Amino acid sequence: MIEKKVHLNEDILKGVSYRVKLEDVDESTAIRQFIKLGVMWYVVELYKAGKITLGEAAELAGVSLRRMLDILIEHGVKGNVKMNQQVKTLEYAKSLRDAKVVRRSYFSRPPRRAGLGGNGEMVVKI
Repeated sequence: MIEKKVHLNEDILKGVSYRVKLEDVDESTAIRQFIKLGVMWYVVELYKAGKITLGEAAELAGVSLRRMLDILIEHGVKGNVKMNQQVKTLEYAKSLRDAKVVRRSYFSRPPRRAGLGGNGEMVVKI
């Protein structure tokens, strides 16, 4: 953890003190939690304004994509994915699916069976 010196004004310290008493946490933890809440709020606002992507929001907030989606839903924020991005994503997913079908059909043929013929020769049946 990196140590930083921060100057806090009276109203912020009142909130910190209140949380320390109410939730029985130390002052340092309360301050870190408030900063984390502020960062989360900032990230939600940036995403809502369309200034960052979902991946960027998750990275800035320090959470997974799934958790970031949940956070956005909790804040009433709908996705900012545009229609052309959705179409490109669907086309890409379809191309992956089609490629898997081709690969699966190539590798899914029955295994070769080897054995010895009547005269001791190797016989392979496909």
